[in-house]
Amino acid sequence: MFEAQISYTKEDMLAYLRFQKKQKQKFIYILSIVINVMLVLLLALMLVFMVAFRDTGLLTYFLLLAVMGVLYQFVDRINAGALLKAQKNLENVQWVFEDEAVRASAATVESTYRYDSFRELFYSVKNRCFYLFINAKTALILPERCLTKGEAASLRSFLQEKTGLEVKEVK
Repeated sequence: MFEAQISYTKEDMLAYLRFQKKQKQKFIYILSIVINVMLVLLLALMLVFMVAFRDTGLLTYFLLLAVMGVLYQFVDRINAGALLKAQKNLENVQWVFEDEAVRASAATVESTYRYDSFRELFYSVKNRCFYLFINAKTALILPERCLTKGEAASLRSFLQEKTGLEVKEVK
């Protein structure tokens, strides 16, 4: 049997959001970087040739787009704080990995997740964290540091056996 006692931090939520963005929306993530680079280059060109654009609204428009592109990079940090606040009732979650299901209980909530309900399993080497996806947008987050009974390597084998899914390792 495996057990974990979890108190999620803002860093856990931030790591999860970044992981999800990287794994599930690679195209959008790459596209946003390309667009930001293009906006910065366009802004630099416009500033060099500002005389030509002084009388048009283009300079203001592209400056606004560049500022929005820079702010977009901070959206994850804002969302991580909001996600953590929304899950305040999950400050101390006790997880127990039983033969048929995972039971998660907190002060006000108790949930049971059958192993056949998981769709994808990931282990992030960088974050040292398991992500057990129930659907494309929802995952149970299990930082390795929170295991109180059992080891991460054994848990990985246990999850693969119980779910029939491979735990995909990502960096």
